[in-house]
Amino acid sequence: MTISNNASQPNQTQLKDTQHYVQVAETAKITLLLDRANDIHSVQTLVVVNTPRRGHTAADELQAQTPYDVSRLLDPASRGEIDSTVDRFRRGNTQILVALHEIVVQQKCLVQQLADLVINCDMPATKADYLRRCGIPGADPAPYVISFVTPGDEALFADIRAIAKTQIKPLPENVVFEAQYDAKKP
Repeated sequence: MTISNNASQPNQTQLKDTQHYVQVAETAKITLLLDRANDIHSVQTLVVVNTPRRGHTAADELQAQTPYDVSRLLDPASRGEIDSTVDRFRRGNTQILVALHEIVVQQKCLVQQLADLVINCDMPATKADYLRRCGIPGADPAPYVISFVTPGDEALFADIRAIAKTQIKPLPENVVFEAQYDAKKP
């Protein structure tokens, strides 16, 4: 995946830090998500939420206002439904998958093997949940992560940043995420 600070720049540079954050008001998360969704191009993106209600709102808005196909894992589902949704995401038939935290933790492969970009629309409840969702910042190869941090998340986020092996920096204003490959994942 290549990252550019300007979509019209012909020479895009690799972003060295894989984890970033954006300060946001609780009521502005969906708006910010839609803004950031316009910055992803052919990148398999996992959007993680804590409630089905926010997830359905996010998925509906993303489907209506972006050119991307959106799947969701937000409600109790059978093993077959989960596998089918994950398989569509893996093959690139859907570019954005909106999923509940609990399902992401159960389906760890979504984060570690399939997603190029993880957007934590909602921060997890604990440091351990963050690690389960995103891995240790700066450790093993992991997807790029953008976390939406509200004033209520600041104490937890400070704890997460303290255990990181690299800095979790503010996301630059106009970063564009683009896949550098055309082949679908196996």
